[in-house]
Amino acid sequence: MAGLRLAALVACAFLLAAPGAAADGMVGSVTVEGDLALVGGERLRLVGLRYAMDGVERDGRTPTPAAFEAIARQALGRSVHARSGQYRRDRYGRLQGEAIIGELAEHGGSLQRSLVAAGLAVVDPGPDPPPSVATWLAAEAEARAARRGIWSAPSSMPVAADDAARRIGRFALVEGRVMAVGRSAEQTFLNFGPDRRTDFTAGIESADRRVFRASGIDIKRLEGRRVRLRGVLRRWNGPFMDLEHPAQLELLDAQ
Repeated sequence: MAGLRLAALVACAFLLAAPGAAADGMVGSVTVEGDLALVGGERLRLVGLRYAMDGVERDGRTPTPAAFEAIARQALGRSVHARSGQYRRDRYGRLQGEAIIGELAEHGGSLQRSLVAAGLAVVDPGPDPPPSVATWLAAEAEARAARRGIWSAPSSMPVAADDAARRIGRFALVEGRVMAVGRSAEQTFLNFGPDRRTDFTAGIESADRRVFRASGIDIKRLEGRRVRLRGVLRRWNGPFMDLEHPAQLELLDAQ
């Protein structure tokens, strides 16, 4: 009996650790967390999104009523292709990935991109964004310029680096000019003010530097450049943001 229990635990661990395979199915319902519950039992967690930026819902991962309605309208009763091959199942056994649905797929888009384009969600690339994240960012830029949805609230707009401290503990977009680039064995630092003990700083772990190089971003040459960063702000001396992927960094000036 003990051997059977051990085998079951090993099998469960393997399932959670293995990358999720692409799945196709009919959407039977949408959970309050915004997951797509497929007929047959699979659940798909939509990766790469935050649904709130105004501090009312600090985590931003639960759909607002407007976002939930849009997910249900576009997904319920539709056939979905879960593009999830690069992701592992989460600790609840859910698939994680990009939801490709019907006519959205015909126009080269996904459910996530549709929500972003409507201003109902913000792109949160995380350390492993989907291959189509660049199209999501472009859709977000258009929604922000048009002040659609989330972007109609001034509290959701990008905050200046000098004012980043008031967004600590939240996902935020921060804009500013890199004053200096520092480096240690463990991290590269983008400093946005003269005093790293109080001013906004972003950090890139040494293991992630190669990802930035592969994307064409020369970190050492960011000094003097105006950038937009996205991620969760935490306090480390002053406000601090961890950069794990180049999709978190946008260059705002031409060079």
